[in-house]
Amino acid sequence: MKKLYTSIILSLAVVVANAQSYQWAKSHGGTGSDTPTGVTTDNAGVANTENIFVTGNFDSPTITFGSTTLNNTSTNTSPESIYLVKYDHNGTVIWAKNVGGTGNLFSQTITYFNYKEVFIAGYFSGSVTFGSTTLTSVGGTDGFIVQ
Repeated sequence: MKKLYTSIILSLAVVVANAQSYQWAKSHGGTGSDTPTGVTTDNAGVANTENIFVTGNFDSPTITFGSTTLNNTSTNTSPESIYLVKYDHNGTVIWAKNVGGTGNLFSQTITYFNYKEVFIAGYFSGSVTFGSTTLTSVGGTDGFIVQ
């Protein structure tokens, strides 16, 4: 009986795995380590209308998303910058942005809120500038949230 249950469960797992239908797949990267850390959409639940936001970290001198190439702007000896890229529902890159700093900089999560605001949270050491706001760590690594 135990073998029968195991066979049924394995058969169902194979059927479910084969039933997955992928709409599109994209890659991005550079010559070093490039790690996505979060993904969210701006209109969850409405098929074929949402945009997709992805954040992550990269230590490559450059990273490419579609036809957009970003330069690593970190001045640390082991440079780590973060990126934010926006795709449309077909996987086409709409825009990509990055931020570097004087120390380590890592994004950890992303969320889309209130149908208009993207938030990224992570941690850093040294200093980092988001637009006109510069954050400076007070020792070790500190957390950040940015909109």
